[in-house]
Amino acid sequence: MEDNKINKNDKFVRKPKKEHYIVERNEMHIFFNNLLNINDKCNTVNVIDIDNDNIKNQIKSKKDIIFKIFKASHWGYFVANKTQVVNNELSIIRPLYKELGYEITSKNISKTDANGNKIKTIQWHFNKKL
Repeated sequence: MEDNKINKNDKFVRKPKKEHYIVERNEMHIFFNNLLNINDKCNTVNVIDIDNDNIKNQIKSKKDIIFKIFKASHWGYFVANKTQVVNNELSIIRPLYKELGYEITSKNISKTDANGNKIKTIQWHFNKKL
């Protein structure tokens, strides 16, 4: 019997990705927490702060692994890739954290940049569900 199959009423059923890729999902969780600077003390991210090529390239380099270890075929980023629509890599973050058991709330905020100009952005709050 293969590793990723379970016996259910004498039928072999594939294990869910959540059960089969536990280690890989934990590694991806740690990677994204480090990338977004999310920890126990700080669970808030301003989208304008992470909307840069460095972070997008790091996410893009992990997209094949993400698609393999998460149930991601219905996520907007991967659906848009199938239809040849250009999509933002940041759109992977929210469904990934939802799949990891987080509740994400967003809030529109205004920030002031170094020149004194007001910038409107979105702030995400990540709260782990119990």
